[in-house]
Amino acid sequence: MIKRKGEYRRIVIDLDGSDGNVYVLLSLAQSICRKLDWDYDRFDAEVNFFSHRYEDVVALFDEWFGEYCDLETSQDYLLKVFDK
Repeated sequence: MIKRKGEYRRIVIDLDGSDGNVYVLLSLAQSICRKLDWDYDRFDAEVNFFSHRYEDVVALFDEWFGEYCDLETSQDYLLKVFDK
């Protein structure tokens, strides 16, 4: 399908690849917050307070940005954690 340039597209993140590491997710979160005029410091504070494992960061990212991003994985343990 041909779409008009600038038309909204969801971001797809492959959690199995290099785009799925914590630092890339945090950088993307900062970029999305900037574009939406959201408070990244609040997100970062939640990450630092609540996230002790990779799965916690992914869950928080999905909670904040799931409306704008699709997270994909073939890793069974992540799929079981999130029941998807």
